[in-house]
This record gives sequence, structure tokens and C-alpha cells, in this order.
Amino acid sequence: SSRTPAVEAEEKSVDDGGVEKREIDLGKRGPGDGTDGHGQGVPASESSPTTSSGPQGLDFESFASTSAALPSEADLVAQSRSDKQVALDLLQKHSVMREILSARLGKVRAVGGVWGNSGDLRKTVQYILALKDKSVLVDLIGPVLKRKQLLKLDVVCTLIPAVCDLLASREHDKWTEVSLASLSEMHALFSDLIVSICSMSARAGAQRGGIDLHFEQKLEYCQAARDRLLALRPHLLALQKHHQENVAQGALHLNEQLAVYAPTA
Repeated sequence: SSRTPAVEAEEKSVDDGGVEKREIDLGKRGPGDGTDGHGQGVPASESSPTTSSGPQGLDFESFASTSAALPSEADLVAQSRSDKQVALDLLQKHSVMREILSARLGKVRAVGGVWGNSGDLRKTVQYILALKDKSVLVDLIGPVLKRKQLLKLDVVCTLIPAVCDLLASREHDKWTEVSLASLSEMHALFSDLIVSICSMSARAGAQRGGIDLHFEQKLEYCQAARDRLLALRPHLLALQKHHQENVAQGALHLNEQLAVYAPTA
């Protein structure tokens, strides 16, 4: 017999398990085609996501470009020139920085040569200070203070004013940190000796029989170091309000240490 366009095939045979095969209607549309399987339409929101125009709940309007019109050719050319200028500026600054660092490295190597040839820490420190380069002082103050077995009172008293000047300059936070740490370390090593010598009178040497030039010299640079440290205290009070906590804490600690140099009533 002829079949309708709906192509209905009805089979009523029994399979091996004895289960009757049900009617297969190839003409009826089921889920996913916009109907309920009985030819009845269903709302678009209830249709299968696989046949909808996009993922459910996704607002494509929110992804639409809200920018102005595309840049013109003139704008692109101007931007290209601007990028080239930035690159040129960076290259020029790189050249200047390379020269600065090369000169700095040369000075550090020269100091190393002085130390290697003489092994004299005092002479090496004098050479460092003669360079009048704060960056070199920052580079080398740490290695100098590590030579504790070679550190003498005259070397420390020579370094203290230079490091105080470095701290007072406040040119870079790194310099400030290094200065605070170095002054605190020198104080811990030699404060007792400096206080002791400053408390003595040059007359004590004369009473022992004549003028002691060596003692007077020590007294002179100990007093100079003490006075320079005391003059630093107002600056340390300001640094205690520094935005970096380690700098503020370092300034507070050093200011407390320097109280031993203050004159007693």
C-alpha cells in the first residue's frame, strides 16, 4: 500500500526478548524542532539550546563595541611616529645610563685596586671619599664595614660625617636605608669608645706630663663625629614619618642610639 508523506511505519512484530516494538512516526517532529512531539509549538525559551540562536542568558549587546569610529589613516601615522619617538627616547636614555654605570663601575674597580695594592683600609676609605661620588660610597660602605678586624676608630670617625651627609641628602630611598644601617652599625661598634674619649679632657694628658698629640688628635675627630651625629637627630625625627616602614623604624632606632652622645645636665 502507498505511504503518506508522514511516512508512518507500523511494525508489530516481537523481538527476541518478546517485547513489542512501538509505533515509529517519522513524520512527527519531536523535541529540538520547536514542537512538543505532537505537532504543538512550544515557546522559543523552552526550545533546546542546541537549536537556539545562542547560549541562553548571554547578552550579546554587552559585547558590542562602544568605541568611536576606527582611527583614520592620519591618526595611525601619528601614532606610529609617536611610537618611534618613544623608542628613540628609550635608546638615548639607555645610552646615558650605560655611560653612568660604566663610570661607576670604573670607580669601584679603582677602589678595589687601591685595596688590593695596599691592604690599608684607612687609605682605601680616604680614596673612596676623595672620589666625592655618593653612589660609590653606597656601593662600598657595606664591604668596608664587614672588615671589622681592620676597622679602627680613625676610619669610623672619617666615615661618619660622609654617611651623615649621604643620609641628609635624601636623594634616593635606597641611599637612606644604607645610611641608616651603616650609622647604626658604626655606633654599635664604637659608641662606647667615642663617648669615653669625648668625656676626657685634653688637660688630662698634660697632667700626665706634657701634651699628648695623639690623644688630642683622637679627641678632635671623636668630637667631630659626635657633633655630626647629634646634628643629624632632627633629620631622623622627620624620617620617622617616612612612608616606608623600614626607613621609619631605622630612623627611630638610630635616634634612640644617638641619645648617648647628648650632653648631660
